[in-house]
Amino acid sequence: AQALTLRSIFLYLDRAVAHGASGSGRLSLWDLSLKLFHEHLEKCQGVKTRVVRGLLYAIERERVGEHIDRALAKRALRALHALGVYGEAFEKVFIEASQEFYRKEGNEYSAQTDVSDYLKHCERRLSEESERCTNYLDASTARGLMRACEQGLIDAHIGDILDKGFVDLMRQHRIDDLHRLHKLLARMDGLDRLCRAFVTYLKQQGTAIVKDEENDKDMVERLLAMKTAVDEIVTKAFGRTAADGSNDIFINGVKESFESFVNCRQNVPAQLIAKYIDSKLKTGNKGATEEELEVTLDKALMIFRYISGKDVFEGFYKRELAKRLLHGKSASIDAEKSMISKLKAECGSQYTQQLEMMFKDIDMSREIMHAFRQSIQENAALPKGIEMNVNVITSGSWPQYSTVDVKLPEQLAMLQENFQEFYLNKHSGRKLTWQNSQGQCVVKAQFANGPKELFVTLFSC
Repeated sequence: AQALTLRSIFLYLDRAVAHGASGSGRLSLWDLSLKLFHEHLEKCQGVKTRVVRGLLYAIERERVGEHIDRALAKRALRALHALGVYGEAFEKVFIEASQEFYRKEGNEYSAQTDVSDYLKHCERRLSEESERCTNYLDASTARGLMRACEQGLIDAHIGDILDKGFVDLMRQHRIDDLHRLHKLLARMDGLDRLCRAFVTYLKQQGTAIVKDEENDKDMVERLLAMKTAVDEIVTKAFGRTAADGSNDIFINGVKESFESFVNCRQNVPAQLIAKYIDSKLKTGNKGATEEELEVTLDKALMIFRYISGKDVFEGFYKRELAKRLLHGKSASIDAEKSMISKLKAECGSQYTQQLEMMFKDIDMSREIMHAFRQSIQENAALPKGIEMNVNVITSGSWPQYSTVDVKLPEQLAMLQENFQEFYLNKHSGRKLTWQNSQGQCVVKAQFANGPKELFVTLFSC
């Protein structure tokens, strides 16, 4: 302060003398003052030591919550910097003291608090040190100081954090804490370790779901719920999007995990996914709009992608689809065809060729039955009051059914023979094989309490 006052008083003289003595090596009043002060400090090492010790003490007090005179600390540090002794006299000692401070604090806090509170503490400490660098420490100190804080609080405890609390954070779906953990470990190049813990957790949870045979009926719903939760964590906590693609360790980790546990019970998940889709597409699935149904099918397709035996799924799906089409159980033909389009986009046209042929057979059967009904309108010999519907299907495209002979009532047998004659006349050279096991009858009956419709198999007629 005194040097500044002197420089202000003799500013004109100082400039004139310095200008006139240019090249003579004569120092300005300011430079001369700094030189003399530096020489004094070198002679009186106790002064410099006390200043540095006082600064270290003040910063430690501030770290534990006490208020200090930041302006005074800033002036003292600027003086050390102006004298050229900041790095040697203060910064080195300060970084070492900070390392020891955060080493002790990290050990104490990690033992006393849960992972969530510890992560918040780490985040708060890093923010405080960053602010400290901005307010009164020299900018050159920031890197070493932040590194000391990171090593003492994070790097030394990564293993404890992941072992002690990561599973609970995942189970409780603590998005904010997981985001905080990801951000902290990213500072320490610790994302590989986080990803390994993430994948291990996913495999354990997924395997438990798939191998829980007592709850097979809920497997697909539980896998879908898990996938939704995992995707939210990857997106919101880990900051990943579809644009990151297959090069991202977390996106690859999800894919690897689901492929591992979805296929740990051979064929079972494929069958259950087919049944799940069947339950959504058949009549009776009320309460869902077309948009909601599309979303449900897209979610089921997410699990389907991880199945290694997609041909096995196709076999199960074909059997369920055949039941819906032959028995008129499809809630929406548009939804059925939409699902086929999704499978085609995933696996190619060859994969869905037979499934598409099944729809063509049903459409063709409607035309055949329309023509048949017109042809028998004038036939008085045929029984009245009985309506027969026949689906003519291509054997190579549909599931294989065992042929079962059955003795039909006379009226039905007459209609069947009449249809066969009609069809073969239209399509010479073809052969019809009646799949009686797939036949159904609706019997209308009059009871005392009113009329009823009985849905029975063909064998019950």
